Amino acid sequence: MTLRERFLATARFEPCTRTPRWELGYWAGAIQRWYGEGLTGTEQALRAEEPYGAWVGANNPSGRSFRGAERDVMNYFGMDPGPHGVPINYFVCPQYPAEVLEETDQAIIRRDGNGIVSRVLKPELGMPH
Repeated sequence: MTLRERFLATARFEPCTRTPRWELGYWAGAIQRWYGEGLTGTEQALRAEEPYGAWVGANNPSGRSFRGAERDVMNYFGMDPGPHGVPINYFVCPQYPAEVLEETDQAIIRRDGNGIVSRVLKPELGMPH
């Protein structure tokens, strides 16, 4: 059964071998940890450059592509190639300036490029609130 046939059967509630295995994106901190735990692959830039709590996906709103990291994860977990969007910025445009609004010993409150205000715990071991 091809991926297209599997998708159509799933959408029609028909029997199929399995549903498509798709993800829309990954948390950068999770991928960094997986690389540290032995995930093999070629995407070195993600380890050093992408913020720990950032989103890594096909349509990354930052405009930065981490398709190598996404391929590494997809290959390891046996994921199917996902749907691809049009490569345009359909998020907030123009972006807000990213800024730190408040910083304490325990957390950072920041505004990202989409204008979302979040509280990130230190060290950045959890998802933003």
